[in-house]
Amino acid sequence: MTNQTTMLREIIEEHSDRIKNMKKYYPYFRLAETSLAQYREGQFAEGLAEAVEAAGEKLKAFFPISSDDINEQPDEISFGK
Repeated sequence: MTNQTTMLREIIEEHSDRIKNMKKYYPYFRLAETSLAQYREGQFAEGLAEAVEAAGEKLKAFFPISSDDINEQPDEISFGK
């Protein structure tokens, strides 16, 4: 094997490792993969709903519900004026 081939393989392996770690530590990438897979299959509503649920689960760690919380925003969907 030439030095150039060895160097290219090492670069590819390092890049693969970085991408795996990004997916592990950045939930967005996992959410996007799931949603995009469902979108490709034509399951738009399911993909969006699953992404929103998963994002909510991740946000719970940073914004836990407390007993004195109030709902500050309306629950109705706004379709614009």
